[in-house]
Amino acid sequence: MGKHETIAKSDEQEKDVTYNMRFVQRHLLDAFKSFDEATASRFMASMLAIYPIEQVCTELITPTLWEIGQLWEQGLIPVAIEHFASAFFHGWLTNLLHAMPTNHTNPLVIACCAPGELHELAPLMLSLLLRRAGLRVAYLGQSIETESLLQTVRRLSLALICVSVTLISSLEAVTELGQKVHELPSPRPALIFGGQAFAQRADLIARVPGVYRYADHHHSNKTYGLPTSRG
Repeated sequence: MGKHETIAKSDEQEKDVTYNMRFVQRHLLDAFKSFDEATASRFMASMLAIYPIEQVCTELITPTLWEIGQLWEQGLIPVAIEHFASAFFHGWLTNLLHAMPTNHTNPLVIACCAPGELHELAPLMLSLLLRRAGLRVAYLGQSIETESLLQTVRRLSLALICVSVTLISSLEAVTELGQKVHELPSPRPALIFGGQAFAQRADLIARVPGVYRYADHHHSNKTYGLPTSRG
């Protein structure tokens, strides 16, 4: 192999490593541990220039949040670092969501957190991916109020409601929400629900009228119920 071929191969290998998801994940973790927002932003911008949003979300953001959550649970990082990482991704996802055009001619889809649920990165990411797929999505954020949501359903023509629940303490509220949506006269929106809470209490899934979706962090773009850190 000639000298130029060796250099070219070395450069290609370096590029492959630099833009490898696992490599970037490690550097993101280092940036978060140092509260280095600028470095984290540069890595995210580089990845978004190479990979589609769906792949960045499911193969980089979600596993990174998952690992941060595990490190926090094991006492290996303080909660301040977890909050910083969650806030960083929240801002990044929100900016992309607002910058993405929406199709106002399609039926309306609402994505939100269950009543009492504050962990919003999963439904926020879902909103981005659904809008990216061409759906008209309204993201309502944390702890949706049941009666307010029902008023919205009565007033507007909704096709779908996506509800995320992470805390077991929110399961009763999402069960009540599902029952009230089911009691609405036709045509009523379909309810999709998911999240970590149901992974821990699978026995409660059948009590919620609607469609349950769960995904592990490798297949989050295919079904609903993205695992997240506590942000």
